[in-house]
Amino acid sequence: MSQTSSAPRAPLLPIAVAASLALGAAQAQNSIDAASQTVVVTAARVPQPLSQSFATTTVLDREAIGRSGAADLPGLLATLPGVQMVQVGGPGSQASLFVRGAESRHTLLLVDGVPMGDLSFGLAKLQALGTAGIERIELSQGNLSALYGSQALGGVLQVFTRRAPQQGWQGDASLRVASHATAAVQGALAWGGGGTQAGIDVSAQRSRGFDALDHSKHAGTNPDRDGWRQRHVGLHASQVLGGGFSLQARAHHSAGRTQYDSQFGPATQADESDFALSTAQLALAWQQGAWAGELTASRSRDALQADTTAFPYHVATNEKRLAWNLRYTLAPGQVASGGVERSVARITSDTTYNRSVRGHTSARAGLDGAAGAWQWQAHVRHDDTSDFGSASTARLGLAWLPAPGWRLGASLASGFNAPSFNDLFYPFGGNAALKPERARSAELQLGWSAGGQAVRATLFGQRYRDLIGNDSNFNRVNINAARNQGLALQATLKAGGVTITPYLTVQEPEDSGTGAQLPRRARLLAGTSLGGQAGPLAWQAGLRHVGARWDNVANTRALSGYTLLDLGAQWSPSPGWMLAANLRNATDKAYEDAWGYRTPGRELALAAHYSWR
Repeated sequence: MSQTSSAPRAPLLPIAVAASLALGAAQAQNSIDAASQTVVVTAARVPQPLSQSFATTTVLDREAIGRSGAADLPGLLATLPGVQMVQVGGPGSQASLFVRGAESRHTLLLVDGVPMGDLSFGLAKLQALGTAGIERIELSQGNLSALYGSQALGGVLQVFTRRAPQQGWQGDASLRVASHATAAVQGALAWGGGGTQAGIDVSAQRSRGFDALDHSKHAGTNPDRDGWRQRHVGLHASQVLGGGFSLQARAHHSAGRTQYDSQFGPATQADESDFALSTAQLALAWQQGAWAGELTASRSRDALQADTTAFPYHVATNEKRLAWNLRYTLAPGQVASGGVERSVARITSDTTYNRSVRGHTSARAGLDGAAGAWQWQAHVRHDDTSDFGSASTARLGLAWLPAPGWRLGASLASGFNAPSFNDLFYPFGGNAALKPERARSAELQLGWSAGGQAVRATLFGQRYRDLIGNDSNFNRVNINAARNQGLALQATLKAGGVTITPYLTVQEPEDSGTGAQLPRRARLLAGTSLGGQAGPLAWQAGLRHVGARWDNVANTRALSGYTLLDLGAQWSPSPGWMLAANLRNATDKAYEDAWGYRTPGRELALAAHYSWR
């Protein structure tokens, strides 16, 4: 099969550049107002206005999450600019997030600042997280390894869980029903007063699912539905201690069961696995004058147990972490920051690993600031890990503001990704001599923002070496080098009461040796969403396109491109009440994100939500 049939290539780049310039010129005709003051923390590990972020960052607040109608985190992330979400089945099935052409294991997942990577396989268990307990999401794209260490070569996805009010009571409850016999309930209650805050949120959902395998490609496999159920509980509390000190505690637990079909059959085999994901943390925070800091002790656990399958197994990883983070405000808009961390991770399984414990120590320092027409960012980090050695990384950025609302910036970064427990110590194919994966990245950005509107164009390039793969005997080795370059365009525009958010990513994710397109990554991602409100009625429409891809390294199994239409509406008949309807994949488009796996088709979701304060 010819590779040229897979996807559009370089000719799209000048089209994308022309589109970004035309869009920027059109917006320059609007009146210049104050730049958006949405504050983000993920892009620099210190609070900063979104308009000053060197990393392209997408923010979803509680209201936007509710409007999406998504049942879980993968369903929510699939609609974001510049990313691809791949699931081998419906909710609860294995999910992989590809950010700007990077490997799925190169996006770090944080829950309230605690890393939640799957230490056995190197993949974050996005499918284990529902949306009910989430207050806010920030996705920062690009190489942020110098700020966060391993797994952040492609970006950082940070989930912030529910918060309590400063004063008084607040709560909410909702009921959602959807296609494939899906139902979900959720409730939250929180209180604040006198320097004390506390809250709880709970949720449960289940679905009969659908038959996820294409049996014309996986003959002899089970044709049954693949259902899913999940439950979640979150607790949070904080107390002001005086003298600028406060104590905060958080705990979250998600667990459930996923049904799936082994692609190797047999047709009579029922396959199910239980999953659990939990975090607990205690933090002492303080702020005294120009100084602010936080000492955090946390513990995370990720477990998978597959008892109902042809070859039963279980695996769990536990990680304890102690982190001390500091920042000092040098002048308004200028912040020096740093931190040290120590963690110990342990894996338990019915398979005896060659080694089951990993220790990790890191130290970092950074400087972020602005003065006059200039902004800058400089971060360095050193990581030392017991099982493969050390890694030093850096990130530098400089931006020029030639006129109100305009920003021209550039950044350089180096990064690494640590081998997982399976890569290093699995008795069948593990390789204790593996080196960490390395990357070097460069970006050039042109942005404009005014009056709540914004446009950003980013030229990016990234080169990887020592990527981990399998040799001919299925042993893990440092075997590949890869590269990706492209242009990403994002905008938030307003016209006649309608908010429009178009995006376009044109990229070339390739194997450096063969020129083959990297598996499951499209050269073209594009889409737009529109939203507005008329009295008590709000509405949204989203169109997203994923270009053609290959499913394998050899580029012999093609995945066709597809375009999906999503629709949504919410009606607020009285204060506190909201009734919502969402129609995902409204045209019932048949497509594949992974070869031989079906997608759910058209899905209708209806919800009733009540909140009070």
